[in-house]
Amino acid sequence: MTPLMMMSLEPALRWQNWKGSFDEALVFLRPAFADAVEYVSAELPNELRADVTSVLRQLCEPDPVKRGHPLDTRTGGNTFSLERYVTRFDLLAKKAELALRNAS
Repeated sequence: MTPLMMMSLEPALRWQNWKGSFDEALVFLRPAFADAVEYVSAELPNELRADVTSVLRQLCEPDPVKRGHPLDTRTGGNTFSLERYVTRFDLLAKKAELALRNAS
């Protein structure tokens, strides 16, 4: 996501040039992140778009405090854990296989 976000940020707002605080940067990172998610979403098949963009938003959220599975962020769980995503990724893989077969 970082390279995609960089495309939306002016050079003065990019990490290597930024001199402000992280909280100040979030004001600029959020729209850049939204643009990056939209870019990825447009490239996905319709059957996968909603699920993949949901996971992408959760795992790549610019604010680390809000990053991760919603159940973990609400309950103070380990927001770095991917355990809750294993089943989702498995389901996404099956949906992708099915979409590929239907496209053939």
